[in-house]
Amino acid sequence: MKKLLLALMGLVLIFSLSNCSKSSKYQIVIDELNEQLPADYPGGVRIEKAELDGDVFKYYYSLSSDMEVSSEEFVSNFRDNVVSMVVNQSDLRIFRDDGMTIAFVFQNKDGSVFAEIKVTPEDYG
Repeated sequence: MKKLLLALMGLVLIFSLSNCSKSSKYQIVIDELNEQLPADYPGGVRIEKAELDGDVFKYYYSLSSDMEVSSEEFVSNFRDNVVSMVVNQSDLRIFRDDGMTIAFVFQNKDGSVFAEIKVTPEDYG
């Protein structure tokens, strides 16, 4: 996982220094990241893909088992931790510098969206 983040951040740094437009630089990062996915995390979570939707950088995760809490409870329980991660991880600075919204989309086993946590520039500004 650390290797994946280092590769992602290296690409982001390279393209942040180039003359690429924001959408094209992020599309290159997404393409490189998606070549390394999917990747499993402990606890039955798997990162499936990343994509750019306008000014929203989205990470898609799948859950290997049904959640025992509602999607509202899930978001309520994890939102502060996700915002803190976006604010404090130097690897994500490029997203903050560009005023990007970062969305973490969690999908059920059947592919339906269980929950989504968005971190906006207002959250980290």
